Amino acid sequence: MKKILILFILPAVLVILSLFCFYISKKYIKKNYKHAEIITSFDSTAKINSDGKLYECIIRHTSEQMNTLEITQPKDLEGLMFIWEGGKCTVVWKNLTCEINKEFLPQNAFAETIINILNLISDENNLIFESGNFEKSIFSGKAPCGNFKVTIDKIGKIKTISVPDIKLEVEMISSK
Repeated sequence: MKKILILFILPAVLVILSLFCFYISKKYIKKNYKHAEIITSFDSTAKINSDGKLYECIIRHTSEQMNTLEITQPKDLEGLMFIWEGGKCTVVWKNLTCEINKEFLPQNAFAETIINILNLISDENNLIFESGNFEKSIFSGKAPCGNFKVTIDKIGKIKTISVPDIKLEVEMISSK
């Protein structure tokens, strides 16, 4: 009889105890979790899927909203660069430079969308914390082109930006 007690009841008690501890720890982590501060000044390579079209870019963003986005792939667009400084946007292509009025850029163009979202992220009041753990945090927000989600890693680096309304997915590959 003691063998049955030891073989069945003891493991059952241990399982129940471990489930209880797991439940309590999950509640504690969720209640006490504090995400990392989002790093808004960076230099990063990114893979972009914009409505099925694939691009690779170098994105430079500062918290002062001085931004560049340079396309490195596909080859036929390599070197095309957008520079935002203050209210101005400059487009550079090979030896040509053109300053354009930001109002003429479509709000759902991927370059403009990414920069708009990065500028919004610079002020966390524009974001809603969705979920997080010790590896990543997910935020949502609203931009002129639609709702977006941003994922950051445990130290605050932006890892992904998603804008379902315009079928835009951005994955930050390496960041400085």
